[in-house]
Amino acid sequence: MTCTGSISFGNTVYSIIPHYEEWQNAKEICKWLGGNLLELETSVENEFIKDKVRTLNTGGTFF
Repeated sequence: MTCTGSISFGNTVYSIIPHYEEWQNAKEICKWLGGNLLELETSVENEFIKDKVRTLNTGGTFF
């Protein structure tokens, strides 16, 4: 199951948040939202996420 605006890869669901935050703040926000900061486990997952972020890239930063 995915949430609106989320993407899935394998058994994982990602939300890409187009907002700059310092690492610790981003980590806390992710926990508050019920998730975690991204931890890439494979090169295939890395390529998938890079492609998605490139598609969304508006010149901002993401967490």
